[in-house]
Amino acid sequence: FRKNAPQAKIIYDMVDIHYLRMERGLEIKYDKKRAKELVKYKYIETELCKKADKIAVISDKEKEFMKSFVDESKLVTVSNVHNLKVKPEEMPSFEDREGIFFIGTFLHDPNVDAVEILYHKIMPLVWQKMPDLKITIIGSEAPESIQNMNSEKFEIAGYVEDIIPYYEKCVASVSPLRFGAGVKGKIGQALEYT
Repeated sequence: FRKNAPQAKIIYDMVDIHYLRMERGLEIKYDKKRAKELVKYKYIETELCKKADKIAVISDKEKEFMKSFVDESKLVTVSNVHNLKVKPEEMPSFEDREGIFFIGTFLHDPNVDAVEILYHKIMPLVWQKMPDLKITIIGSEAPESIQNMNSEKFEIAGYVEDIIPYYEKCVASVSPLRFGAGVKGKIGQALEYT
């Protein structure tokens, strides 16, 4: 790219620091294959940063982290942008809503871990106090282990085209993420509907 467009400025949008997310995941559950991928991603991400003119990071924490790899003058924080899809006054009252939901693609390891924790550790405790509470799991590419969790109270809905009805009918979205990097988009998205 530099050879064919030497005058162009290259901006690397990190989205999040993938290798950092993977590293944090390995602290929770070690996987030999994932450990090899981490080495590859760390090399790619840190080398791409060195070659770019500017690096867009998603938070000031990531900006601070990336200072150990590149000069701070190359780093610019550009966080997630969320636009209101529904006016707050148009949202049903909490008294008219029921249930909770989780949203996230299952191609992303933190989401798989989060749903496993929800199913095995969190919801059994919640159901002791609120036995009728239903949770809906929204997200594409659910592995068989997640699909097998499907029940009347723990619905695996899969990919959903329009999520607005879930924000309108449910009391809350939940995000029990134990590892990751960047800014949690699902939390910012939930704030659009409060």
